[in-house]
Amino acid sequence: MVFLRKIVFYIFLGIYFILCPLILLYAFGYIYKPGPREHFVQMGVIYLSTAPTGATVYLNDKPYQNKTPTFLPELKPGKYNVKITLDDYKPWQQDVPVEAAKSTVLDKILLMPEEWTSTTLLPGNFKDIIPINKSGLFLLTVGPALGNIAIYDYQDSKQWALLEEGSPLDSYTLHSYFLVDESPAGLFHVKAGEQDKLLWIEFAEDANNIKDVTDLFKTVPREVKWLPQSEWMPDQERNLFTYKDGNVNRIEVIAGAVYPEYIKEAKGYDLFNNEIYILKESNVFFKMDLDKKGKTAILDDTKLGSMVFGGEEYFDVEVLSDQFIIFIGENGRLLTNHLPYHVVESGVKGSQPHLELEHVLVWTKDRIGILDFSTEETGSVTFEKGPELTWIYTVGKNIEQCFWIYDGAHVLFRDAKDIFILETTEYGAYTLSHIFQVQEKSSVYYSEDEQKLYFIDADTSELRSVDIVPQKGVDKTPFPHTDYGDQLKKEEGQ
Repeated sequence: MVFLRKIVFYIFLGIYFILCPLILLYAFGYIYKPGPREHFVQMGVIYLSTAPTGATVYLNDKPYQNKTPTFLPELKPGKYNVKITLDDYKPWQQDVPVEAAKSTVLDKILLMPEEWTSTTLLPGNFKDIIPINKSGLFLLTVGPALGNIAIYDYQDSKQWALLEEGSPLDSYTLHSYFLVDESPAGLFHVKAGEQDKLLWIEFAEDANNIKDVTDLFKTVPREVKWLPQSEWMPDQERNLFTYKDGNVNRIEVIAGAVYPEYIKEAKGYDLFNNEIYILKESNVFFKMDLDKKGKTAILDDTKLGSMVFGGEEYFDVEVLSDQFIIFIGENGRLLTNHLPYHVVESGVKGSQPHLELEHVLVWTKDRIGILDFSTEETGSVTFEKGPELTWIYTVGKNIEQCFWIYDGAHVLFRDAKDIFILETTEYGAYTLSHIFQVQEKSSVYYSEDEQKLYFIDADTSELRSVDIVPQKGVDKTPFPHTDYGDQLKKEEGQ
């Protein structure tokens, strides 16, 4: 009897010493792989989140038990075909890589509806939208006359005319304008017959504040910039910094004060954090306070500056942050303040930063690219690796506008009168979806806060909106960054 007990004891002891390591290895993401070269393989996991949520997941054509958002655990390293389906939405499918002990995260999958449903906001024969980014407002035009322009508050769904009824400015025609992100105001170049006039207009539902500031300008400026209202000077004067013929001038709109040639021999400038950044004709680059105090050199090597900026008469300077600055020349040459400095030699029409991702969207007539500052390496290599530019769309006809959407996971753009959405996932090809067409030669506006697109309907000329990212059924919980064992425990507990 004692001998039998010993046998049973040693059997259980053997099972314990065999199973315990296996259980521990499994908890840390390892499985045993039998075969001629048997060994333990560390597993990976796929995390999926969709908008809307509740979609069915297929892994290599086999249905998965949980709906999105979900983990797909216990996956051997390799490539897996993931398909996602949801009623009334087009299927999403992609080959997704899995690496040992790593999570492949696809947490911003935007499912495209079978049919897009838009909402009529205003009936009418509208011709164009003039956006004022991040202000809650945009302008609507029926024709070039100021009397045919309305202001629309898309956050409160309110509309009012630019001019009061019977205004003497009614027949003035809009020729060009200068607007600044987040600022509910603008400088408008209008024509009164053959005469050029400049109007400073501050938009307000009660009554728009319109001031004729023509006398403050010798000629129509090439560029006008100011800081948005939250950053205006303490005395609340509207300080405009204008560019014309190599000089930056300063104009205080309310006080009517003009400081001509405030900064001489300039060929580009920008305002950021209550400082003015100046690119001089000598190709040096510096910043200083708005009152011209506290000058700080950014590039004071004229020889290097000539190599970087030479050959251009003017640059549109865009200070994105304290670290990132881009320059767009007259012919569309794109430069940055980071090596290798020259990014695109010509043709760039616009840019849109995403500071959280350290990405900048840039586009030409036929291409869209992502300038990625997050991949930059400095100090650790003999030749520094600067930002990388990846062209994600190269078959455009006439690309006019581009917007980051869904936290930078997608790009919405207008190519001629067609609206597209491009998925920018790093795990495969860039997926393109056609949305619809808008009125020819009309702009669109995308509100990042509301995740809506505003546009002029191609058939009815109405102002309409469409939810690009669903307002309901979106999981806003960020990807849970836990270790593999915790992920498995969570999945097994569902």
